[in-house]
Amino acid sequence: MVIPALSNKRLRLALIVFFVWTLIALLVIVPTRQTAHAHSASRSYFHLLIPASQPNANLCRLIYSAAVLNYPAPILIGWEGKDDYDITASHLAKIRGIIRYLKGLPEGRQDDVALVLDGYDVWMQLRPDVLLQRYFKVNADANAQLEEDFGKEGMKEHGVMQSIIFGPDKICWPEDPWRPACWAVPKSPLGRKIFGVTTDGEDPVYNRPRWLNSGTLIGPTGDLHEALEATMRVMAKEFDPNNEIRNSDQMYFADTWGEQEWGRTSLFRILKGDENATNARRQPPPDLEHTYVPKFEPGQKTDFHIGLDYESSLFQTAAFYEEFLTWMTYSGRPHITADSPATESAEYIQEAAGTTSQPLFLLPEDVSFSPPPPLPPVEDTPGTPWTSLRLMTNYATHQLFPVLHITGNKELIEAWWRRMWFYPHGLELLDRAHDYNPFEEGKGLNGGQLGSGDLYGNREWWNWNVRESAPTHWWGGAKSLPSTLLGQIKGGKKGGAWTDSGKWIAWEDLCGPSEGELFS
Repeated sequence: MVIPALSNKRLRLALIVFFVWTLIALLVIVPTRQTAHAHSASRSYFHLLIPASQPNANLCRLIYSAAVLNYPAPILIGWEGKDDYDITASHLAKIRGIIRYLKGLPEGRQDDVALVLDGYDVWMQLRPDVLLQRYFKVNADANAQLEEDFGKEGMKEHGVMQSIIFGPDKICWPEDPWRPACWAVPKSPLGRKIFGVTTDGEDPVYNRPRWLNSGTLIGPTGDLHEALEATMRVMAKEFDPNNEIRNSDQMYFADTWGEQEWGRTSLFRILKGDENATNARRQPPPDLEHTYVPKFEPGQKTDFHIGLDYESSLFQTAAFYEEFLTWMTYSGRPHITADSPATESAEYIQEAAGTTSQPLFLLPEDVSFSPPPPLPPVEDTPGTPWTSLRLMTNYATHQLFPVLHITGNKELIEAWWRRMWFYPHGLELLDRAHDYNPFEEGKGLNGGQLGSGDLYGNREWWNWNVRESAPTHWWGGAKSLPSTLLGQIKGGKKGGAWTDSGKWIAWEDLCGPSEGELFS
């Protein structure tokens, strides 16, 4: 078949129509695609990972606190795990399970942020928007310090930065002065008398935090994956079947960080042109006979972007901190309860500072702008304000922290749980949080807007969404959420959790048997 030729007049008309429609397409269609692409590129998800194998009341404390504060639905890592993924047999299963989850995330999710919390001695106090803001601020401050050591070009060339934050400890554990995890890490940046005149003396209660605790960590999913793989390599190198603590994830995490810090010190000396150069963050090896000093191959990657939350602005550990933790209200001068252990410590800190007056504790700005807690309204206000609650606070660092980790004395779990602001309201708060979630009304964790400056890393943050960011191997690689699971989630109470195999466990099944113990 031959298509007939057009006349010149008809040809000119056809060309005009063609160019007009092309212009419309360029003005309308292309910008729409660019906008959609920019929006998807700036939207990131916040994941909550909880290594846990079986249900009990302590796990349900964490899940309850996360639910009433509108954290993302948690993913239980190693749930009913077998063999290498059996957390009851080895803490190393925690590392393997997290790696498996991160490897399974859809393409393009490497800049999401994952919060990883031990399952049986941790709970929340503040909302996720506060935690995320603190996360970006702590990293920004740490990277400014790294720039002082290495310069912008040095950081870029050698891949030095901080993006992963672990909780702090006042002792190095496992205790071994020869390990880089104990000697190579930076000195604490906190004030020299932060815990009084005997700060950094013989009693670890008055030590400044300097060492890593692996029970709480947060970071980008891509960087976390790399750091965890590095930790597995350290484990393969160090594993001793005769070592009583051979299955301690903390030991291998800390050793990975220790090697990173010795790598940074070595780089610092090279850049300074002085093989003995030191500063407050770059420590020489101790003069001990059995000190282990890592040796690195040329081109070996040693920086995995790990750092600590020294001030406990995100994570508060309990061991050796009991004397400095208190519940207070933030309306004017703090109201400290009479039976608080911090009462005596407050006087001790004031003495070290040369004053008898109590410092002024103001509600942090990020908390004041956070949506109010899901409590019944007070008088004419739309909700109970944070200033009306007694909130757990680190008196020494002046930090009102989002996450509490009960390290050390486990008897504190029951005692402190009953003093948390949400405890008296029990299951009522699950219903209130289920009915109203300030972060899922089309707003996201930062109001559906790009963060101001680095407040939220210049991205739009949303709680992890099973429809858009579930691991690709869940449900046999299905592209969408099975309708049976969708019905279970919509019909159940808030407070359920996902297993790392893609199974949904409703609150009633997971924590129903523990409700009496939680709120007796």
